[in-house]
Amino acid sequence: MVKAAMRMTSLRPLLSAIRGRLAPVVSRAVPQRQASSAKSDSRSGDESPPIKFTTSPAYRHQPKMKKMRPPSPWYQPWIILSSTAVFLIYFLVLREENDIDYNMGNKTVQEMLVEAERAKLKKRLRKKLSEKELAVVQGRLEELTETFGPEEE
Repeated sequence: MVKAAMRMTSLRPLLSAIRGRLAPVVSRAVPQRQASSAKSDSRSGDESPPIKFTTSPAYRHQPKMKKMRPPSPWYQPWIILSSTAVFLIYFLVLREENDIDYNMGNKTVQEMLVEAERAKLKKRLRKKLSEKELAVVQGRLEELTETFGPEEE
């Protein structure tokens, strides 16, 4: 408890110095509102009219953070260019086609969906089904065969 009180007493001069330095900055940054006696705003009587941005000093202000971005190394564009080139060479030239590439280029979405549905129905046929369910599954398989032709192997 005593140590905490000692810390607070040692911080008080520091806090008052900070407040003393910030007071002029805050007073410049935050303009004091003046009550207008002649004009009365339609919204409330004690507000001053809005300040036009293009005529205020903030319009001409150049931010200091604008130029604080660290410069990039001279070799950064070459790294990006070489990485992109290696990526494109591998995926467009060197890589062999697989079954997914083949299916994407040669089959339509409808054909892929029909194949998936046929596989699902055949899997259901292997399970023990009641006669009613069995008739429904076989009927759907026949309908797919009539509509889209026999299954490709």
